Amino acid sequence: MRYLISIISMFVLSGCHMGNSGLLDTSKLEKEEAEGNLTEQQLDSIPAVYRTPSLETGLDAVPFKVNLPKELPFETSGFNVIEIKDWNNREDKKNISIELLAWEQLSSQMDKNVVIMIHDFKVSYVTSGIKVTLDNGTEARYNMDHKTSGGISFVDDGLYISIGYTNREEEFDKEKMLEALLSLANQMLQE
Repeated sequence: MRYLISIISMFVLSGCHMGNSGLLDTSKLEKEEAEGNLTEQQLDSIPAVYRTPSLETGLDAVPFKVNLPKELPFETSGFNVIEIKDWNNREDKKNISIELLAWEQLSSQMDKNVVIMIHDFKVSYVTSGIKVTLDNGTEARYNMDHKTSGGISFVDDGLYISIGYTNREEEFDKEKMLEALLSLANQMLQE
């Protein structure tokens, strides 16, 4: 019986340690120091920014599950974390965002790329654009900036998600860009 209680206790404790606390785990992240002569009040008004040594470390640090698209519209070595931010109160480890980037392997100019922004709190970008529906019935908003880039945003399981896709090597019509963005968005839906 004592053995069973020990196993259950270890499971519960490890579950709490693995991000179930709802807070950003900064133990393996590098905090960027704000530059310039900022007052305490100015510092409080900007988010704390963190860098991560790897994609896995970044995804483990955020207090939410991220389903990254596996099928991208170009060849890539995968996503990288650009940055993780702690908004509003810089030290409370709540109101977190993560920005991820994947680009075409063969291009040094990043002519083809996908940028994903995920917030675990309400942001306004999800309310603008043409209304479209994802495979699970989730309402999304679609924008096409020019013939080479567009974006889609939606809310899924409390996460505010925005996906931008750029392909400077070919021009897209609205339907082709929407098809590419819908494919990316549908792959990110929580199960």
